[in-house]
Amino acid sequence: LFPKKDRVSTAVQEAPLFGSSVLPAGNVAHYKAGRQEFDLFHIKTKSGLEAAILLTDYKSKLTDSKVVPGFGGFFGQDAGVPVFVFVKNEYLLGVRGLTEKDADRISREFASLVR
Repeated sequence: LFPKKDRVSTAVQEAPLFGSSVLPAGNVAHYKAGRQEFDLFHIKTKSGLEAAILLTDYKSKLTDSKVVPGFGGFFGQDAGVPVFVFVKNEYLLGVRGLTEKDADRISREFASLVR
């Protein structure tokens, strides 16, 4: 499910993902493009509703969170790290470590790989 370009590694991470009390275990891919490093993650849930509930729970943990219109996700800070998080089907998907503009671009590619 992760884009191949600039991918350095992938791993299954145990809960709590990124130390967040609301995130279960998930899959994480680390990327490096020039000086820019970031992570993509996905958490598969049992349904779209469960993914939406997880999104809402995680959003409540983000500081300075805001809705990203047109994408149906949220952008904010998780322990000082910028995060863009959204739902597609039964997946909670996210980008950590990029500006909102860069995360939006990467997220569109990432979302297109999820069926």
